[in-house]
Amino acid sequence: MPTPQKIERHPLQPFLPENARLLMLGSFPPPKERWCMNFFYPNPQNDMWRIMGQVFFGDKQHFVDGKVFKYDDIVSFCRKQGIAIFDTAQAVRRLLDNAADEHLEIVERTDIAAILQQIPQCHDICCTGGKAAETLAEILHTPTPKVGEFVETTFADRTIRFWRMPSTSRAYPLSFDKKAAAYQRMFNELPKRRIEVVAAVIFDEQGRIFATQRGYGEWKDWWEFPGGKMESGETPQQALRREIHEELDADIEVGELLRTIDYDYPKFHLTMHCFRCKLAGSHVTLLEHKAAKWLAPNELQSVRWLPADEDLIEELACTHPQ
Repeated sequence: MPTPQKIERHPLQPFLPENARLLMLGSFPPPKERWCMNFFYPNPQNDMWRIMGQVFFGDKQHFVDGKVFKYDDIVSFCRKQGIAIFDTAQAVRRLLDNAADEHLEIVERTDIAAILQQIPQCHDICCTGGKAAETLAEILHTPTPKVGEFVETTFADRTIRFWRMPSTSRAYPLSFDKKAAAYQRMFNELPKRRIEVVAAVIFDEQGRIFATQRGYGEWKDWWEFPGGKMESGETPQQALRREIHEELDADIEVGELLRTIDYDYPKFHLTMHCFRCKLAGSHVTLLEHKAAKWLAPNELQSVRWLPADEDLIEELACTHPQ
């Protein structure tokens, strides 16, 4: 019998975006000579990133560049979608020198509770293979779900849905289309990703409000309050000052919180903190928007606002210039 290999510790750190709504767990990475990128599911013969391309973009080659995967695009995609990734084993011994799960001996399991502490919005875990699912079932003290299904349990002080997904290895006896359909069903069942932003309701001395028009994306030509996402470690006020400088090349004074708006868009849930602001000077340059204008309260409804902004617009339209 071949001599067992030495113990290998996991070569990657857990990928845990703060907005993670799903934790994907495999068993353990293949030997490094099989990698085509320094990230999870790195074997070009594994179809995970082709399946993600098919599910989210209708193109299984979306994350593929010749014989390698598009690392930057994959990492950005996972952050945007709130997908955390790691494996169920921290250390293994390969009984044979290959990537097959059946030849892995788990020496140290991953501390799943510690992982979940770092992603507080996550209530769904999917295992992307049989060994990972068996290991997680032992950790959660729950039965292993059938392929493509989930079981619900309580773990680490939260309700968890534990999904058993088909392996994305080409050795797994299921067609690509059926695997993609299984992952599509799971993503359809997940709660919407949550996005938290800040918005500046900028007033001038006449009580007019500064409105900006988008020139890009799904909501092109709609109007909005300038602002954007908070970065890690920022207060809302710091985020607003940074965003306005990046979008308008301007400085602002941030005042009171006018309102926090929660709105369900088709693909995500938005939480938007709206602050009363004023420009610290007169200089404004549109760096991201298509157009901008100052609107008196009774003029606010003359443009088409983004849906999340509409309730606040109705409220502001009833005010009088200050």
